[in-house]
Amino acid sequence: MTSPYDPFADPKVRAEMERMGIVHAPGTAAEVLAQLKPLLAADGIDLDDPSGIDLDDLGTDGLQAALDRAVEQHNLTLFTPVGTQREAALRRLARFTRALAADDTTAAEAALSEIGPDAHDGLPAAADVIGTGLGLLDTWLGAGDAGTVRVPKWTKPARAAATDILALARKGRAFDALHSLTIRHGGQAIFGGVMLLVATVLAGRAARHHASIDEVIVDALGPDAAAPEPAAAAPETDESGMPQHPSSSSPTEAADRPQPPTLSRAERAVIRTFGDWLDVQPETDIPSTGEGVRMLRTVFALIRQAGHDPLDVDGVVAFIDEIADWDLPEEVYIALGEYTLFQMDAAETEEWDDLFATIQELRFENAGMGGIVAAAMDAGAAVDADVRFDALVRLRLVSAVSDLLDWIGRSRPIAPSGGVQLTDIAHLGELLGVPVAGSASPHSSDAASEPALPIDDPAADVRRVTSMLEVPALVAWWSALGNAGLIEIKRSRVVPGDAAAEWRSADAPPPQLAEMVAALFLARLLLYPVENRPSATDLEDVDAAIQLVVAGIDVTGTYEPDAPSASRSDARAILQPARELGLLDFVNGRVVVADALRLTIAHGVTTAMMMLNGPEDDDVDVE
Repeated sequence: MTSPYDPFADPKVRAEMERMGIVHAPGTAAEVLAQLKPLLAADGIDLDDPSGIDLDDLGTDGLQAALDRAVEQHNLTLFTPVGTQREAALRRLARFTRALAADDTTAAEAALSEIGPDAHDGLPAAADVIGTGLGLLDTWLGAGDAGTVRVPKWTKPARAAATDILALARKGRAFDALHSLTIRHGGQAIFGGVMLLVATVLAGRAARHHASIDEVIVDALGPDAAAPEPAAAAPETDESGMPQHPSSSSPTEAADRPQPPTLSRAERAVIRTFGDWLDVQPETDIPSTGEGVRMLRTVFALIRQAGHDPLDVDGVVAFIDEIADWDLPEEVYIALGEYTLFQMDAAETEEWDDLFATIQELRFENAGMGGIVAAAMDAGAAVDADVRFDALVRLRLVSAVSDLLDWIGRSRPIAPSGGVQLTDIAHLGELLGVPVAGSASPHSSDAASEPALPIDDPAADVRRVTSMLEVPALVAWWSALGNAGLIEIKRSRVVPGDAAAEWRSADAPPPQLAEMVAALFLARLLLYPVENRPSATDLEDVDAAIQLVVAGIDVTGTYEPDAPSASRSDARAILQPARELGLLDFVNGRVVVADALRLTIAHGVTTAMMMLNGPEDDDVDVE
């Protein structure tokens, strides 16, 4: 007999559930079971024919393991948003980040509470936000691009989840650990923890780069994230007046929805092994292990959807033949290329070798400027590492870093602009090899403008400036050092950054840091005009400069800049400091790059394109 009392209708119970983030949705178990059914079938467990399940042979542990795998696969599908779902998730992450940065607790709590289990009214589902956020955190933290991260005060469950996610993301494994995180903390706590960590990382990036939070959001999440969210309809309420999130769809609706291809147990095992392989690769186009696993999972689903076997080389070849005319994101080609390299390492035959060249060719044909840069990176990475390092340490902007750190000491006062003080401009210029000096006015030469550490025999053509910000080379170098973590601005002083100790502890500059400084210098130099005097003309000139650099590193022989002649002239002026410092040269008006520096220049121009257009754009398209 059914009890007439329904506890979920009790207003007090509903209020307590709402406070704890619990949503009672009748029929949810049936829906989830319907979604797990094909995933369990891949392990030979047919829920439509329970009598056919041999529990004696399978055992309790075997059944639990199969269920765990099905739930994991279900979660990974559920938490991998694409298209408009991902865009909505990015906008919600941006909204929460702004609110937290402004210390607006009310707005931050609203950004959390408005999101329910399903997408509605243009807002994302909680799973969309979690999946998107975990992927971003794996990419940022796995690459060490976050500095010190401290989880801010919030609810205890969200902070606990954020602490675990932080540790996993530093290894690029947070997204892969979604299943275990869910068991340990629950979805509501993970949702809050992801939002907290994304906001904290972006706030830290804004502080380190002396940028506004909106600038960092556009840079890290893309320009679409800066767009306002659609106005959400007022939430419906039940008879007790409690707000209700849109309910999950019924089991019938769930069964009618198109389901993504189910990956087999063997395919999932290969994806996990691929992640282990990525962990030990010295060079890869994939930003983190977690991102690589996600990308390969998507590719496997595409191959399965096309009716082919992703574990068989002939199946992948057949898929490659079909996608020649498809409009696919470049990440598909990157994942295919890395997967082919993985199979080449694992296979005893050479059947995968030819496929890699085919994939790379297809990638470059479909990727536009991004494909040219990727080819340049491959060619640059093929140069002996010692040769690349020797070329880097000969650059003044690398070799002078130790002297700069010695000059800063424990700390040094700086100007309100964040650059060095007027009296220190000359010494900074001397370190970099730029003849410049600070002066109260551009034409003044009084004693007050003399540098703290004088230059020996200063040249007669020393440029007089009233601020370091007037000198593109100094601004680019100073910014690059900050971005690389070698220096850090704290209020009115500059101090050694987190990476300074590593630089000082070795007899020679750390290779990875040295390349980072040089690449970031080029990126900041390219963006100097739009960051300091933005106008439509400056954008055209920066676009032209980027095109000249891409043409200079092109190894395919297929790229030709389409910038107008007038812009090319100004573009060469933008690049002149890079020429003077030995990063590149001009021959007959074209940029020429040494083979040993090709990889560094490719990284630099890629960074500039991402910062200019947002991380989702490969091509530079300036109106």
